[in-house]
Amino acid sequence: MTGSWGTYLIVLAGCFVLSGAIARGIKFVTASRFRLSSHGETGPSTIKHSSAAIVMSFVIVVPLSELINPLAGGAEHLDVILIAAVALFIAGAAYDFLPLPPSWCLGTDLSGGLIVWAIGNGIELQDQFPNYVTFVLTISWFILISSGFRLINERDRIASGVASLICLSLFALALTNGQVLLATLAIALAGSTLGFLVVQPNPAQAKLGAGSASTIGFLVAFLSLMLYSSGNFMVSALVPLFVCSFVLLNTVTILFVRLLHIGNASNAHFTSIANQLHLLGLRMPVILSIIYLGIGGTGLLTVAMYASESVIGLWFAGLTVSLYAFAGILIMRKTRRYELGGDSPRL
Repeated sequence: MTGSWGTYLIVLAGCFVLSGAIARGIKFVTASRFRLSSHGETGPSTIKHSSAAIVMSFVIVVPLSELINPLAGGAEHLDVILIAAVALFIAGAAYDFLPLPPSWCLGTDLSGGLIVWAIGNGIELQDQFPNYVTFVLTISWFILISSGFRLINERDRIASGVASLICLSLFALALTNGQVLLATLAIALAGSTLGFLVVQPNPAQAKLGAGSASTIGFLVAFLSLMLYSSGNFMVSALVPLFVCSFVLLNTVTILFVRLLHIGNASNAHFTSIANQLHLLGLRMPVILSIIYLGIGGTGLLTVAMYASESVIGLWFAGLTVSLYAFAGILIMRKTRRYELGGDSPRL
């Protein structure tokens, strides 16, 4: 294991404090332009504006961390990634302010994947597949993760909390692998998202802007691909999928439920995992606890799979897949039975 715990703590604290301070500052400046609720809480539009603090704190603190401890392991492309993150944020913010079609966001996701592929950090899979296959997989990966974070943000407003847990899992995996750069970037993004959350009137329902959600998705997708392993091919291929499993499964759930409700507009909006849990009569705090515990538990199983010998790692992989499959089937069956038995409640 390389790297300094002191450096990681400074990066975490720096991003946490700076993100919270910037979010507070943006909310203070823009509060007069938006109507406050009857309880004195800042309106949703102000919160979306203040989510820019996540990206701002990340791109400020990460380069400064090199003054404390030089980053190793791919740092020569770090400036490209930071510039790409800022560009994607600006492109996503334009979607919030201008009458642009949804395909605009798809184009930004595609651009992010192309940038990462161009600098040689795309999916490689230990050279098991030809370049054109890994190119398609890389582009698809960035589109799925970035759009998945936007869906979580739009429907459930928990994208920042999900990103924090995923980044903590990536940080633990990076420590296991001795990857200083990945560990620094992961803990920086975790600190930035947590700093934004703590200053929100309702952290459980903090909706990001499209720019912040897209940028977080891009960074998570990139960090997941930075993991490398000289061990079992299957374990190496499954780790990014498991770390981002909630984002992927939530997207699959949305598509699946939409197919089930083709022609039934009244139920079309009950699509995400959180919506399905709500259909079972669970309250939002319980739903959030289930989701966050699921992401955290998956992260721990992924670390155990990654750090273990190949045979044991595959056993942990099978256990993780089995738990997700069991939970998914149970939720779908109960939700379907509930819908057939009566009208669905609304969030």
